[in-house]
Amino acid sequence: CVGDYGPSSDGSIDLTVTNGSGNQTYSWTGPGGYMAITEDINGLLPGNYDVTITDGLCITVTSATVGQPPTLSASAIPTDVSCVGDAGPSNDGSIDLTVTNGSGSQTVTWIGPGGYTALTEDINGLLPGLYLATIIDGLCMTTASATVGQPPTLSASAVPTDVSCVGDGGPSSDGSIDLTVSNGSGNQTYIWTGPGGYTANTEDINGLLPGTYDVTVTDGLCTTVTFATVNQPLAVTASAVPTHASCVGDAGPSSDGSVDLTVTNGSGNQTYSWTGPGGFTANTEDISGLLPGTYDVTVTDGLCSTTASATVNPAAALTA
Repeated sequence: CVGDYGPSSDGSIDLTVTNGSGNQTYSWTGPGGYMAITEDINGLLPGNYDVTITDGLCITVTSATVGQPPTLSASAIPTDVSCVGDAGPSNDGSIDLTVTNGSGSQTVTWIGPGGYTALTEDINGLLPGLYLATIIDGLCMTTASATVGQPPTLSASAVPTDVSCVGDGGPSSDGSIDLTVSNGSGNQTYIWTGPGGYTANTEDINGLLPGTYDVTVTDGLCTTVTFATVNQPLAVTASAVPTHASCVGDAGPSSDGSVDLTVTNGSGNQTYSWTGPGGFTANTEDISGLLPGTYDVTVTDGLCSTTASATVNPAAALTA
């Protein structure tokens, strides 16, 4: 065989002498200053060997060439790990080793990161790193190496949109979270959890109440975790300040009362629904031309609403 350190020294030549007396002497020469005086020779490197055979007063000369096979070699082809998550890289890398010009009876010894060892030709279940194989075939040896790589780390970012309003009935449920996954395979799965036992398995989520939402993104053998908090604005409120009727005469109270409504923390696009005595209705923010009585208003701002009321009182009756 021929390995990384050259050919093995296990060649030999079997010499047969014909018609000799039986008392021949032998003088061999060969590569690298080789010399021997035995009939047969072994432990030889490749090359041309010449022998002079002396039998009394006669001599004969012959030669033989010790050849060599093709060089033992090996190539290692790695497959990178599939992903890297919060806990580190997956251990699904592999290396396919091909040995050329071996006898078929070679032994393989692998070493790798973290004290890794193996004795098989091909190896799998690997973490990223450099792996070295030593192949021994009889008296020869060759080596091969391969590096199992890793892709960029799987990550996720979650961008929340806050709920739009808070009314008398609590916050609206129109929050949302836009999730972006980087360096994934495209076949991720999602597990969301949130307030009040909330769960979901879509990438993006909506229809949310305020609170913190956590997501676990799984991509093959790797996972990453992130979260986002959906906040809420200040609650929309309303206060109603009445101006009372100015007088009461024989025909009854005057209809010059009014109510000044002030909305706080609204979007500016509120709607108003007033009700009052005698089937009174109105949809303006402030109301006027009112008889005495209690006036109730519902202020609607998007998905939220709040209420307020005010009582317009009559003045003392005018007498003469």
